[in-house]
Amino acid sequence: MRSMKNLAMIFILTFAISCNSQNSDNGTIVKPIPYLVGTWSGEGRLLDVNLDKQIGLVKIELEIKEDFTVLGKIGAANLIKTSITEAKYGFDISGELDAELKKGSNLNKDHVIILLVLPEDNRQNVIKSDANFHLKSNYILDFSMRVGGVTLSKEQ
Repeated sequence: MRSMKNLAMIFILTFAISCNSQNSDNGTIVKPIPYLVGTWSGEGRLLDVNLDKQIGLVKIELEIKEDFTVLGKIGAANLIKTSITEAKYGFDISGELDAELKKGSNLNKDHVIILLVLPEDNRQNVIKSDANFHLKSNYILDFSMRVGGVTLSKEQ
């Protein structure tokens, strides 16, 4: 019985790691995508009502450069060690936070994944993205991650 539990745990961990692996190589974008380049910003909210009361609006600013490096801020923290990868729904922007999201919040989350959701058709004209952001303590498995939503607008 114990070996079955161990086997099940190994399977679950292997599956979780394969689904949440962090790729830090911006080379996963295989073609130039000029419509992403620019500054995107918005103010979002955390989905947990009590945490949302504590934190308030979360300002997000992203600058996607022509070489697909990403600079930005989320709340009071700067994004560092960022990467961007293409996904079926749009793009994943991953990074680490150099400080707390809000001073004194004690969230203990220093990783973020921002999911830019873009339509499949006519992406080149997109100037708004409904996005989610996931505040995590690591990229692999975090059962206490905090999720928020934001509409990001691209500066023209």
